[in-house]
Amino acid sequence: MANPSFTSINSGNGNLTLSNVLSYNSNVLSNPNNSNLIYKIDSIFINNYSTTAIVNVYISVFSTSGLFTIATQRLTPETSSVVMSKDNMLYVQEAQALAIRTSANNVVHAAISYEIIS
Repeated sequence: MANPSFTSINSGNGNLTLSNVLSYNSNVLSNPNNSNLIYKIDSIFINNYSTTAIVNVYISVFSTSGLFTIATQRLTPETSSVVMSKDNMLYVQEAQALAIRTSANNVVHAAISYEIIS
């Protein structure tokens, strides 16, 4: 497992992944083992599209060492969005995944803007 060195970057490609977030930890973005890539998370957009539910959102990183929550109980009032931006970007290395769960099923969408660095 060797992540690419930032001194020898070959390319960086912008990506967007979309997910319907459930009440259990679901990997919304996975970087496979031995990919020789780093995923730089630029922004995470969370939208509660329910007209009645108020939910808590939990953002975690899963690795071979376990699940580590990096943002907890991020309250998203009905029909509003919460944005995590480049001001607090995150790197997902090989054999790691970004997981998101909520306190209620099928009322939250997530959009993750990221770069794949090789």
